[in-house]
Amino acid sequence: MQRLTLNMVPQWTADAAPDAFARLTAAIGPHLQGALMESIDSRYAAHLHTLPFNPYSQYCLCDARSEQLTWHINALTDQAAEYILAPLEKRNSIKLKHGGVTLNVAAKTTSELALSTLTSQLHDDPERKTHIQVLTPAAFKQSGSYRHVPSTRMLFQNLIMHYSAVFDNDKEVDPDTVDYIEQHTDITAFNIRSRYFQPAAGRKIPGFVGKLTIHARGPQTLTGFVRMLLRFGEYAGLGIKTSMGMGGMQLI
Repeated sequence: MQRLTLNMVPQWTADAAPDAFARLTAAIGPHLQGALMESIDSRYAAHLHTLPFNPYSQYCLCDARSEQLTWHINALTDQAAEYILAPLEKRNSIKLKHGGVTLNVAAKTTSELALSTLTSQLHDDPERKTHIQVLTPAAFKQSGSYRHVPSTRMLFQNLIMHYSAVFDNDKEVDPDTVDYIEQHTDITAFNIRSRYFQPAAGRKIPGFVGKLTIHARGPQTLTGFVRMLLRFGEYAGLGIKTSMGMGGMQLI
């Protein structure tokens, strides 16, 4: 799995409104996804639409004081890295259709997490408590409704589904596995708040951001599996619409 991070500075047109940065960042994730899709091969883009889960995620952090943006694009497979990260890495600027703004790339960094390194955590002896920070609004969908109060069941069910779809070509989740994880994990501390995500004008999805502490009990195989899934979440994102900028998370 690979990550490309672009530090970007907006270049505005002469008639940009005084609150242009705030307007831009209110829905920056979907605008960046649009720019991402325009930069990749159309045949690969069509292939992505056939998949139950995208083999990439992206999210953007915005600093209102300096008016700079940090865009993280994560590729879960070598193919995604080739078709998504490689074209973006060559870009020195990204022009968004929204607002007539150009984002000039000031710096680029890349990092990689080998799948073997990720899965090795199944056999390591990890800490039973894991602290995570949800950086962009995260939400889940259950029975057709959005859920933005996290539970260990929704969290790990989502991560297992995503992992299985990408690496095992299987989007089905064993309910017994989810039940077992739910019975042996707790959210023991949290500092979260609700925040809406705006994928399009006039539409808002309720989500949450903030910090969670997850405690796993039971055998080492379980605690290792939990830790592996959360580490995977740093690249896959958490919850729904991670390709549009939702659910960006980091382990603390």
